[in-house]
Amino acid sequence: VRTRNGQYKPIEHQSLYDEQGERVDATVLEDPMKVLNRGFYVTAVVAVVGVWIVCGALLHTDKAPQAWWRYAFCGTLGVLTSLAFLLITQYYTDYKYKYVGCAPSRWPRAAAQLHLGTNGIEEGLHETGG
Repeated sequence: VRTRNGQYKPIEHQSLYDEQGERVDATVLEDPMKVLNRGFYVTAVVAVVGVWIVCGALLHTDKAPQAWWRYAFCGTLGVLTSLAFLLITQYYTDYKYKYVGCAPSRWPRAAAQLHLGTNGIEEGLHETGG
């Protein structure tokens, strides 16, 4: 955040105001990733319940009485796949894994600190089993 004299002030020292107009220190605010994850989980549950209701109501026929729940199951698998993508992406990119010794985002950095000129080739061979 830029102050009046043109200096930048870190967000952890900035004060915010809540709905009642009272001052709130920014360091006590909740982690934004927790809020985003909670929103995703609630949306995923609502989507799964909605898929089962809609499939049961619109796709149930006497000619194929088993078809509706198979479509609902496919929709549920899609939501679970998106959850897996979320967790995998967070593992590779989230800041909370920055200090974990085995986090994949630290491998290239550790190799670069060894001054290896073949970081990309070595990593590629390692990942492909070569």
